[in-house]
Amino acid sequence: MNDITHQTPALQVGDHTRVRAGHARSASTHNILTRDVIIEITFVRAEHDGDLFVEGLVVGKRGGLLAGAPNRSMILAPGSFTTPVRLGDTVRHPSTGRPSAVISRREDPDGAVFVEILSPSGTVEARRLVDLLDLHLARPSTLPAEQPCRRHHDPGLSCLLCLEATSPLAPTCTEFSCIRPAVNLVVWSPPYGQHATTLCQADTDQSVPRLPNPQIVPLAEGTYTQLADGSGTQVATCRHCGHVIYLYLPLIGSRNPWRGGEYDETGRCIIEVEGRAGTPVPHEPALTPAERNQAVSAVRCGTPYEHSLADCSTRR
Repeated sequence: MNDITHQTPALQVGDHTRVRAGHARSASTHNILTRDVIIEITFVRAEHDGDLFVEGLVVGKRGGLLAGAPNRSMILAPGSFTTPVRLGDTVRHPSTGRPSAVISRREDPDGAVFVEILSPSGTVEARRLVDLLDLHLARPSTLPAEQPCRRHHDPGLSCLLCLEATSPLAPTCTEFSCIRPAVNLVVWSPPYGQHATTLCQADTDQSVPRLPNPQIVPLAEGTYTQLADGSGTQVATCRHCGHVIYLYLPLIGSRNPWRGGEYDETGRCIIEVEGRAGTPVPHEPALTPAERNQAVSAVRCGTPYEHSLADCSTRR
């Protein structure tokens, strides 16, 4: 088992660092390293002369641990290794060179570590940690708190994921040239058939007086679109199971109104979710884009597109 009690300010267990040739020494032979090597630290101890004794696993160019590679032991003098990139640090963006914050970190089964970096424009992108080893700029004194995007960064930084996490889901008003979010579902019945649309409040006030037999229904939280059949059925994503759910017009105002399909009479979520919760779980809509994306990414059925339980391969 790795000894994780020995930590130093410069290096700690789990860090990835590039050990520079011509400066570091092998701990067993004391020979100077003749080429750079990237290692994941598994043990580190400060020596009395200021050097560091480290053990680590060799990391490949693409960031994964090399299969069958032994644990290397080295003596690292100050300046013989790159400053490790950790959560909360600031790095130079590999493409633009602009300072960017490291806001999350994950590890793949092959040991490759990926981090998300937040650029000054507010965009977030994933990068291999191994590609950032020479781009470290700064480290905060304390780890930034978790933000609405569920990542760690300074709250003063612009973050599009935080904006998504706090902006409610809503369809856009369908009136020509209007870009405001819709707040009402408007259903009307001309001589033939039934029609429905989503409108902002201003266009609702302007359009409804011209429609025959109009019905105005406030959009339910989490609705992001409606079915195109004119039925006035609202569509959302279940925050529990990640499947598409429906709010049929006759069920508005009833208990547990969201349904997994037209033949769903209970509004209960899939068996796996109820099993984990231990109690019946009703379908409930995700309320923000971030919540919806998280629910969709957690769908376990393997179908690569959004779908309802009625169309789910695991239910056929």
